[in-house]
Amino acid sequence: EAGGAVPTASGTAPASGASTPASAGGPDAPFPALAPLRDEVLEGRAVRLVQAFFDADNTLMLADDRAAGALLFGGLAQFRALGEVFTTPAFDRLLSDKKPRVSMGLSIAGNLVNLDVSAADLDAGELAALLASYRRRKRFHRLRSGAFLDMRDHDLSELERLVDDLGISAAELAGGHVELPTYRAFYLDREFSEARRDASFESYAERFHRIDQAAYAVPDALARTLRPYQREGFRWMSALADLGFGGILADEMGLGKSVQLISFLLARAAEARAAGPSLIVCPASLVYNWLAEFAAFAPGLSVRAVEGPRRERAAIRAERGVDVLVTSYDLARIDVRELEQADLFCCVLDEAQYIKNHATLTTRAVKRLRARHRFALTGTPVENRLSEIWSIFDFLMPGFLGSYARFRERFELGILGGDEDLARRLQSLVGPFVLRRRKDQVLPDLPDKLETVVYVPLEREQRRLYDAAEQQLRQELNVQKKATQARGGGPVPEKSRVEVLAELMRLRQIALDPALLFENYRGGAAKMPAIVDLVEQSRDAGAKALVFSQFTSYLDLIAAELEAREVPYFRITGATPKKRRLELVDAFNADDTPAFLISLKAGGTGLNLTGASVVIHADPWWNAAATDQATDRAHRIGQEDVVSVYKVIAKDTVEERILALQQAKVELAESVIGGAASSASGLAGLTREELLDLLQG
Repeated sequence: EAGGAVPTASGTAPASGASTPASAGGPDAPFPALAPLRDEVLEGRAVRLVQAFFDADNTLMLADDRAAGALLFGGLAQFRALGEVFTTPAFDRLLSDKKPRVSMGLSIAGNLVNLDVSAADLDAGELAALLASYRRRKRFHRLRSGAFLDMRDHDLSELERLVDDLGISAAELAGGHVELPTYRAFYLDREFSEARRDASFESYAERFHRIDQAAYAVPDALARTLRPYQREGFRWMSALADLGFGGILADEMGLGKSVQLISFLLARAAEARAAGPSLIVCPASLVYNWLAEFAAFAPGLSVRAVEGPRRERAAIRAERGVDVLVTSYDLARIDVRELEQADLFCCVLDEAQYIKNHATLTTRAVKRLRARHRFALTGTPVENRLSEIWSIFDFLMPGFLGSYARFRERFELGILGGDEDLARRLQSLVGPFVLRRRKDQVLPDLPDKLETVVYVPLEREQRRLYDAAEQQLRQELNVQKKATQARGGGPVPEKSRVEVLAELMRLRQIALDPALLFENYRGGAAKMPAIVDLVEQSRDAGAKALVFSQFTSYLDLIAAELEAREVPYFRITGATPKKRRLELVDAFNADDTPAFLISLKAGGTGLNLTGASVVIHADPWWNAAATDQATDRAHRIGQEDVVSVYKVIAKDTVEERILALQQAKVELAESVIGGAASSASGLAGLTREELLDLLQG
């Protein structure tokens, strides 16, 4: 022990228990007393340590949590390193050895999940305060009794996860009892396996996980039509509807999402007629596809397309005895005031990625519609951003994922940063309400899809023009980056972003054919011979080809080249009337026309072109979904031949980097829904860093 008394922290009293040697030099002493040897260096260290943790008068106020905690969880060990430390029982009681174990109880009452949270030796309020200290990553926590807990001994990560993922407030946790919507039952069941469950909770979860097949018989008219996985989809939608939830049918393109939805509406026809018509909202190009699907699979249902002038649309909506109304997203936005007054049995969004931007007028319009049941059909529920799946769920079950601001803070930012555990937890939340199957999982009899990247080098004049344009754009982006850094960060000005994106579009056009930009260009284009040769090779092999491009002007050039070589073709663009599209599709599937030219945006969805077994993508779009959706016009149910897919890529251009960007977006979707999905309109969402990456050769 260092010389002198060592102060303690028992109240404000000086230290007790310091030993005192016997009196020196007394009459009974046989020898003269010797003064103890002093270690002045050690004494100095002890004095400095006292000064570090105690006041000037060698006292410490225990009401000061920070000072008391510093002594208990830092200073005490330092004192013991210098010598022996004596403490009083009152001081010892400041250190609590409690290690409360959190437990949860789950039950169902009415339409709510009852969640009870408790911990041994701590009441609910104390537990909430302990969690607050844990969340702030404090070194210690002081109980109401005045004792201190060493936070290194407490792992409250599970409780923190529960509170964060479900949006439970501190006040709710302090109450020890939380009421949650029933859709939280599935997440709690999957993520907290050790929680106590009563019979009501077990029964509720079991109803969804083990759907009674006998309870949901496929309508007789479709009993021989639906494949096993489609029957599963029908029963899944039926169970969700009976539990009061919505869901996303996210099967890969070509697996028959429409017939699964039709089977659900057909099975509920009698119930629906007492509640009101169902409404299907889809891209304008698919309105007549839906009418054809109903005519083929459920001719007994009365289905009307809501189209024409406003007065005519109002008359159609007012007709009695109509089971299903089909309208476009644009008309749903225009007619929202009338539609939101209607009582709908079921509201279905087809190609639901159309509402991925939660701020658009169209998205806000469809979310105002009233319906007993809600479903979304899309092969790409997660595209460029996780906000897109939030927007779809905000239509299906408002509040399910909280506000967008909370969702972004809780999930989006972390997942984009690579947090795999957070992605898994989001998947646990949304998983029960997303049904996703891939072709290779459910269609073992579907012929293979063979993908090949055809690299075409640019030559001479085309290469010179491309390199000059790319160098100019790279310089513009670097100038913007430096300007942003100089002003301390911040977003790129909108005008600059639009200008950069326009230049990027020019790059892609030059990589296709400079004639798209320069009227007098005569220098040749490398891709054209490769594309037309693939069409002719397909024809010579007895196969038919689909040729997709984002640029309708490039389809004009391909058409001219096919005509010069006397190769017949059909063509669909955004200007092709909806009824005419179906006529062209039927003709192509029936005759021997070898080529079908299709603009990516107009023909990427809703067309059944199984008459073709070759798919040629003249230019890559930003993410894989648009390309995959287009390919699935041929690679779908009904296809009997192996489908060969050719992606024609200009070598050493931005097109090569676009392929890498596609894969990154696919991986984002995979982490959340377990399925490849990406965007058909990712251009506007590219960050400045992504734009620069696209230009790094």
